[in-house]
Amino acid sequence: MPTLNDLHLAGKRVLVRVDFNVPLSTNDAGEQIVADDTRIRAALPTISHILQAGGMAILVSHLGRPKGIFDEAYSMRPVGQHLALLTGSPVIMAPAVVGADVLEIAKSVAPGEILLLENVRFEPGETKNEPALAAALAELADVTLEALVNREADPLGIVPTSSALVALAMGDALAGAVMHAKGVDESDFARYHPAGQLGRRLLLSIGDVMHPLEKCAVVEPNVSIRELVIEMTQNPLGAALVMKDRRELLGIITDGDLRRALAKEENVMDLTSEQLMTANPTCIASTASLHDAVKTMEERESQISVLPVNDVQSQTAIGLVRLHDVYQPA
Repeated sequence: MPTLNDLHLAGKRVLVRVDFNVPLSTNDAGEQIVADDTRIRAALPTISHILQAGGMAILVSHLGRPKGIFDEAYSMRPVGQHLALLTGSPVIMAPAVVGADVLEIAKSVAPGEILLLENVRFEPGETKNEPALAAALAELADVTLEALVNREADPLGIVPTSSALVALAMGDALAGAVMHAKGVDESDFARYHPAGQLGRRLLLSIGDVMHPLEKCAVVEPNVSIRELVIEMTQNPLGAALVMKDRRELLGIITDGDLRRALAKEENVMDLTSEQLMTANPTCIASTASLHDAVKTMEERESQISVLPVNDVQSQTAIGLVRLHDVYQPA
């Protein structure tokens, strides 16, 4: 599936909605200047990527709360001047948000240049999500990310339902593109999310959460069902390991196996653990991540909730891990 990173931006006009709603102040000369450029700096990597790729950045933002008409106090001009200082590149200032003049300027922008549109709140259609304004803005660029919602899903058409969902989807798409561009891997994700469930599953290994053999139900292959049930009751982990001399793993018996045997077999008490067990069960290494355990348990035709744990070097069973152990809070 293609991603945003697959876009070829060379020679393309790229429309970017930025958040340049920054505080302004007045200098000694009585001119408006940017008082805090934090939000502008946050957009610089995106702008730089477009310019370095040979594209033309067309930026649109709101500033303050003008009433849908031009108001010099809310002009983007001071922001454009400050952006030019930060980028070291000239910033072309559009006389309006959309219109024939703005379209003509947009078509004349050269690769590596920045065009900053006037305050989008000067357009009354901006706060109303008017399709006509969206279409006029899209006409300025070769690359757009359309997230327009014509109507909310609630009966009144005013509650942020459809728009919220679309915004979430767009945010996920952009986050995925940033992860791809920065080469974020599982270890990076785990490092920045150590306390979350996803980070925990990537950071911790099976050895950190498993139940060691001495705390598991372990039976010989020839024990009776009665002895098996007693052992599983004393070590209630939902399963018992069938082992020969506590060294060689022969199979596993789960609570579900017992219930199915009781429903199917008339003389279940005459059976031995070897007759009831699942031989050669799926196992997992103690060094595997919790993420690997979830995949092993769930990404299969018949899902399971408990796994024997093997020592990596000796390949002998050293414990059990349950799906509950993987998901329980740190």
